Amino acid sequence: MRFTAAILSIGRTRLTHSSAFAPAAINAASRSLSTSTSLNGGVLTDLVNAIDAPRITKVPAAAFSTAAPSPPIMPDITETEVRALFELWNQALATGDSRIVADRYIKSPMLLPTVSDQPRTDFDSVKDYFDAFLLKEPQGKILEGKIYIGDGWASDTGIYEFTMGTTGDKVKARYSYNYVQEDGQWKIQHHHSSVMPEEIALGKSITEDGVRELFGLWNNALATLDPKKVAARYAREGVLLPTVSDVPRTDFTSIEDYFINFLKNKRECSE
Repeated sequence: MRFTAAILSIGRTRLTHSSAFAPAAINAASRSLSTSTSLNGGVLTDLVNAIDAPRITKVPAAAFSTAAPSPPIMPDITETEVRALFELWNQALATGDSRIVADRYIKSPMLLPTVSDQPRTDFDSVKDYFDAFLLKEPQGKILEGKIYIGDGWASDTGIYEFTMGTTGDKVKARYSYNYVQEDGQWKIQHHHSSVMPEEIALGKSITEDGVRELFGLWNNALATLDPKKVAARYAREGVLLPTVSDVPRTDFTSIEDYFINFLKNKRECSE
C-alpha cells in the first residue's frame, strides 16, 4: 500500500505538469490506485508509460513549403508616367486646338478652371473654356508637386506656372489632377486650378492681360443669355450706366432687370 501511495503521488505530480491529461484523467487514475490492494507490474508499467509519453506537436505542412513567395503587386502606372501625363496635356495646349486639349479629359470630367466660375463636365464645356484660354498661347511647367498612386487611379497635386506666349506674362496657380483609365488610356478625371491665395490677399496688381480677361468673362456671361450670370459679374455696390436706359443700376436686382430686356432683344435678333 505504501508503494501504491508513492506511485499515486508521482502520478499526480506528473499528470499535473502534463498538458496531455485533463483533470478528469488525473481523478480517474487516483480512484483506480486508491481502490487497488495490489498493483501488478503490468499496470504500473502502463501508468508510467502514459505519464512519461512525449507530447507530439503537429507542424502544418505549409511550414515546409518550398514554393516561392508571391511577387508584390505592381501599380498600373509609375510616378514618371504620371508626370508624363501632364506633359501630354501641356503639349495639347501647344497645338492651340481646344479639341485636342478637351480629348485629354474623360467623357464626364470635372474641370474647375482658373479663370471661370463655371464647372466643366463634358467635352463641349471643356472645349469652350480652352477656346478662350488658348488664345493666350499658354505653356505650363510644374514647380513642385506630389504624386499618389492607387488601385486604378493616380493623382498629381502641387504648384504650376504658365507663361503666356502672347504677352510673356507668368501666372502661378495651385493644381490637382486625378487620372483614371478610360478606353485603355490614362485621362484626366478631375482637374482643379486656382490662383495663389496669398497673392489675392496681398492685393497683387492686375496685368493688362488680366483686365482684358475680365471682359472675356463678362462677354461669356452674355453668351449664356442668363441675366443672373451677367449681373453676378458686377460688384455688390457696382454702378452700371447702361446704353439703352437712363436709369443708373446700383445693385444686383436692378442690373439683372436691365439685362433681362437687353438679352431678350439679343435673343430675338439672333432668331
